Amino acid sequence: MALISRLTIWFGLMLVAVITVLVLLISVLQQTTAADDLRSRTESLILAASQLQANLVDAETAQRGFILTGDESFLEPYLKVKDSFDVRINELRQIPKHNPAQLERVNRLSFLINEKLRVNTANIDLRRRQQLETPFLATRLGEGKRIMDEIRIEIYEYIRIEEQLLAERKGVVSRNIKWLMVLIFGLSILALASAAFATLVILRDSRRRISIELNARAVLQEKNSELELMTNKLIEDEALIREQQQQALESRERMIQIEKLTSIGTMVGGVAHEINNPLMGVMNYVEYAKDKAIDPKSIEVLKSALQEIERIKKIVQNMLVFIRTDNTKQVTCNVQDAIKQVSSLLQGELSRGNVELEVKIDANLPMIRCAASSLQQVLVNLLLNARDAVDKQSKPQIRIVASTSNMHVVLRVCDNGGGVPEEYRARIFEPFFTTKPVGKGTGLGLSVSRELVEQVGGTLELDQGTSDGCCMKMTFKAVSNS
Repeated sequence: MALISRLTIWFGLMLVAVITVLVLLISVLQQTTAADDLRSRTESLILAASQLQANLVDAETAQRGFILTGDESFLEPYLKVKDSFDVRINELRQIPKHNPAQLERVNRLSFLINEKLRVNTANIDLRRRQQLETPFLATRLGEGKRIMDEIRIEIYEYIRIEEQLLAERKGVVSRNIKWLMVLIFGLSILALASAAFATLVILRDSRRRISIELNARAVLQEKNSELELMTNKLIEDEALIREQQQQALESRERMIQIEKLTSIGTMVGGVAHEINNPLMGVMNYVEYAKDKAIDPKSIEVLKSALQEIERIKKIVQNMLVFIRTDNTKQVTCNVQDAIKQVSSLLQGELSRGNVELEVKIDANLPMIRCAASSLQQVLVNLLLNARDAVDKQSKPQIRIVASTSNMHVVLRVCDNGGGVPEEYRARIFEPFFTTKPVGKGTGLGLSVSRELVEQVGGTLELDQGTSDGCCMKMTFKAVSNS
């Protein structure tokens, strides 16, 4: 009877301990589920805010295009996204009640968007009535830009706070998972301790009970191993799901940016074609006037005019080449031609900043396997970044160097700016990372450029061998002339 009493007391204590651990386990599971729900909601809010910002940029671009050209077709993207703003704002209002600051920011954002739409509508109406004079136009656009800058700041703060909350909630989930592991381990220890104590008692009772207890222990250990394997698999699956969700979010953002760039390319192509037609007429008129002129001075003036018109024609042709979409990536590309076309395209932009552009190309430079438009886009991105980097230099300089090395073509774009700080070098190719002020850079130039280069088997990296300024290095496999 004494043995049975001790066993009863021991198992009673163990039962209380197990029940306590199970209650804690259920509580931790509930907290983990709640934290994960909040994490998912926060990710949805961040995505909605990013989509709202993209829609605002599209609307602003369309409105400015209409104001500058008067072409009603520019308003199609504006009208398309205009009605989506209320939907996005309502999505952003799905904030927990304990976060009134974010809700107030959403209300402020809604007010600013309505104010921006009011200004845009007024500008469009004035443009249609031909009442938007140049000085007044600058004032109206300046007011729109001021509101747009405030909207960008509010969206940036909204996303920053939501990302901070997302990090906190991920931390809660991680800590709860650790607690789950501790509780499961504690439950296993309690079970093993109970089995061990029962085994010692049963050893004194009989050999039969010893055999039964040993078998029970083996089964318990097997179940514990299976439970541990299942737990590890759950953790791995959850990590994989989070990674896939992040990749999907980044892919969505890249798709939005690509759509924007495509729209801009279409717009530039249309403008270039519209310029080209009257330009040919002007050229013919000047040619006719030159042929009819008798005064030598007039002839020289008309020749100079023809040269300037020819220069405009070349710029338009370069713009059309730059925005043309290649049907395949498996084509050869002349690096020298691409450099010349991009240099000509950006000549005016660089001249306005007094930037000296030096181009050095090895003789007999081989072809590379790459789409010409892709290489031109990468060069434009790198040259515009270099232009921004040398903006404050007394003698701004940019160098393009193309050479061959070990059956490869190496292309460098270097500047004499301030260089890339050590703490930023590991992140400059990350999507949406930028050191430029809010509203000036998207943070996608280098990441998109690297992706375009890697798609054809090349590499794009920061050249660490330079001491002054910044130097971006591209490497492509050379294509045999045979």
